[in-house]
Amino acid sequence: MIKKTQRILLQHWHIFTLLAGTWFFGYSVAAHAGTPSVALYYVVHILTGSALSTLAFFLRLPRKEGAHAPHDAPGSHALTRQLHKLIFHLLMAAPILGVLVFFVPDGPWHQMHDGSFWLTHVYHDNLAHLAHGAMFYLLLLLGSVNWLWVVSQPKSA
Repeated sequence: MIKKTQRILLQHWHIFTLLAGTWFFGYSVAAHAGTPSVALYYVVHILTGSALSTLAFFLRLPRKEGAHAPHDAPGSHALTRQLHKLIFHLLMAAPILGVLVFFVPDGPWHQMHDGSFWLTHVYHDNLAHLAHGAMFYLLLLLGSVNWLWVVSQPKSA
């Protein structure tokens, strides 16, 4: 049981590290806009985000024919299973929204850059960028709810 718990913790720390790196380099793109280093931040943001989405895709697949995906195991709680499914779907949608940032024309979002909406301090150019950034905060919220649920459960002997 300890080995399984260690493996699960290691998997989740890898995912969290990729998510934190993706956020850091994505935020650095906005913080260094107009400088030559912005291209490097874009590349690393895209690479870490792609690694995160690819990892989520492969974790969603069952290991063998007729087997459950790891988070769909019969012993896991229904809330945990549903949260993981939602997180995986969001991780699949994030790259699509990221690409749309470049193709959705700018809209009235630039008028809110004065801080009238809490996310527009960075995401003030178009709706796709706002949705792509808000998805990060939604992933953090869902991950936190899952973590709080797991640690609040009584420990089995």
